[in-house]
Amino acid sequence: MIESQRPSGLLWAAYEYVVMVFGLGLLALICLLWLPFAMILYPLLPCKWGEYVGRRFITYGFRFYLRCLEIVCAFHLDLADLDQLRNEGPLILAANHPSLMDAGMLTSRLPNTVCVMKAALLDNLLFGAAARLARYIRNNAPLETILSAREELRGGAHLVIFPEGTRTEHFPVGPCQKSTGLISSRTGTPGTNPVDRI
Repeated sequence: MIESQRPSGLLWAAYEYVVMVFGLGLLALICLLWLPFAMILYPLLPCKWGEYVGRRFITYGFRFYLRCLEIVCAFHLDLADLDQLRNEGPLILAANHPSLMDAGMLTSRLPNTVCVMKAALLDNLLFGAAARLARYIRNNAPLETILSAREELRGGAHLVIFPEGTRTEHFPVGPCQKSTGLISSRTGTPGTNPVDRI
């Protein structure tokens, strides 16, 4: 991925503002519409059923969201290479994290994805209900995170983890934590950087 020169000017600034408002508003609307269902289904469905329903909703929700961005905001997303990972069995996807878009792009193409997420996001009313239903993994307890990741990988899931532990601040990737390598070595699961494929 090559960093290109950013366009400038008043029209470009106005376009960026409209895209940001539309994108965040649409994402919030999708989350709000799914929120009551996720909150009701979480205690009612058995763990595996909740996981299946939650992950499928996230996949199709993000597919719809990204398609809207392509149509309304003239985005061009080429995610065909991610489709090749769908049937490869358990895999660790270690991605840099420059924005909210990376997780959405990955989960939109890989239905059995489990993300390692900040505990604060899992506890967030708007975003957390869907993630809890999908049985995403909290990152606040290292040993529990590793054990949960190992269990998911043994079940055939694709594990999405952001090894920097936060948003990418220095292009293309910042200093990484040891958790990704530790999970890979403890589970014997191969990893890939999906950014190389997009």
